[in-house]
Amino acid sequence: MIEARAQCRLADEYDKAQERGEVASGRDGPGAGVLHGNAKATAADIGLSRKEIHQARLIRDAEQRKAGIIKKLQEDKPTSSQSRTLTNNVKFASTP
Repeated sequence: MIEARAQCRLADEYDKAQERGEVASGRDGPGAGVLHGNAKATAADIGLSRKEIHQARLIRDAEQRKAGIIKKLQEDKPTSSQSRTLTNNVKFASTP
């Protein structure tokens, strides 16, 4: 549960940094955001992959849509044939 909350916070903080223009967004494109010789930081520059940010957003968004879904998914013990990651469980539980 702590890791899921941390991922929710990561997604929130990264999105806020993009809104403030502190890190590059997908709309910036390669080399964009250069102001006075300083390019915006990218996910890789701060030690994250775009996949990690995407997964954090999936978890955050699922929790916002249905409060308590993360806790429920973590409490449900998968059978031996179901060894999904938390992100995959969130994707699975979020599909209509």
